[in-house]
Amino acid sequence: MVTAWLTAEGSAAAPAIMALIHQGTHLSASERAWCAEELLDAGATAEAAVVATLALRSPLWEESYYEDAAGVLVKARPAEFGPVVEQILAEDPEPSVDWLAGVLAAFRSSTAFPPPLVSTLARRLLADPLADGQRITTALGDLIAVEGLGSLPEAIDTIKSRTHLSVSQIRGFARLLASNGQREAALECWRHALDVLWLPSDQELALLNDLLAADAGPEAASWLREMIDRPGLGEQSRLRLRQLLAWLGPALEPDAG
Repeated sequence: MVTAWLTAEGSAAAPAIMALIHQGTHLSASERAWCAEELLDAGATAEAAVVATLALRSPLWEESYYEDAAGVLVKARPAEFGPVVEQILAEDPEPSVDWLAGVLAAFRSSTAFPPPLVSTLARRLLADPLADGQRITTALGDLIAVEGLGSLPEAIDTIKSRTHLSVSQIRGFARLLASNGQREAALECWRHALDVLWLPSDQELALLNDLLAADAGPEAASWLREMIDRPGLGEQSRLRLRQLLAWLGPALEPDAG
């Protein structure tokens, strides 16, 4: 109905649509986010901002809906976005992981987010025990983007302490660090990934290839040798580590490649 109305009348239909909403017409968070996008596309920026704010205040919906709503509000009223989010956080000190992740996702496609607000959102997400591994690593990337290298030690500690991070997720974060010139921090993450790797694993060769791509083959070989010599290591794991070291060997030859 909203699409047809706006197609026929353009932004002139916005006041009537808003009247229906204010009169109690029920819209879920997803419908509110969609309606806000339609209003924004029609040029009704003030109304789009109002509906987007309503969507952001709707509890217990999916990340994508909050991302859409936040994206509309940033475009429609960039100066109002920060205060609106701060007010919502003040009213609800423990927003859902979906809400935090959705608002942070909108940050990545906009320059209107104040860095302190991004830090607050990322830290709230990182503190939530329900945050999954992908959201944790993404939030750590957001934190480093706005706080700089000073947050690297905290990020590395988080990677090492959150036991439900997968090796694939740790690898992805390490590659992000390496691509931004943070080789030592990336090596620390790769070493942790090797330590928590269950052998055998479909991540073994991918991890070693990451290290080779970063010119860290010698470090990988040294780590494997240390692990092989660990007291109490099961024979099956020791054998697999030796096989990985043998696989790595040709790549470390002076004339390799």
